[in-house]
Amino acid sequence: MKKIFALATALAISLCMFGCGSSITLDRTVAVKDMTINVPSNWEESGYATGDFAESKSFMDADTGRWLGVYYTSKFTSKETPEEKAKKFRESHAGGDDFHENAISETVIDGAKCTVYEYSYTINSREGKPVEEVFREAYIYRSYDYYEVSGYGCQDVFDAALKSIKLS
Repeated sequence: MKKIFALATALAISLCMFGCGSSITLDRTVAVKDMTINVPSNWEESGYATGDFAESKSFMDADTGRWLGVYYTSKFTSKETPEEKAKKFRESHAGGDDFHENAISETVIDGAKCTVYEYSYTINSREGKPVEEVFREAYIYRSYDYYEVSGYGCQDVFDAALKSIKLS
């Protein structure tokens, strides 16, 4: 009985670490310029322009700190490839140890090239204990505009949201 309880507890904890499994529903469709994407309706929304991006929205689960961000620019201020973007991400998170960068997939969404990377590294928590941080980034290019979708701590939400994307 103790083994079953320990196994069930470990499974529940691991599901929560990677997005709480099937308890997340992408039941709200939002638009960022010409893109629609489905997100959880119970996640808090904020919208702001940041850096080179003309429009962006982010969604956060206030209870766990997981978030999903969508960014858009109509200007190709940069012709950076997904690989160059990945390098910038790595350099901007240089304080972490044991950095890993993996190209997960390359697909086409409504005529736009979509390259997905996963980044992970270890940092020390405030208590001095090592904590693994895991991010996913989708770089979505068309000839005249560019989108990014970012996710932290919510791989299942990120993957499902990416599958829901429509570009017009």
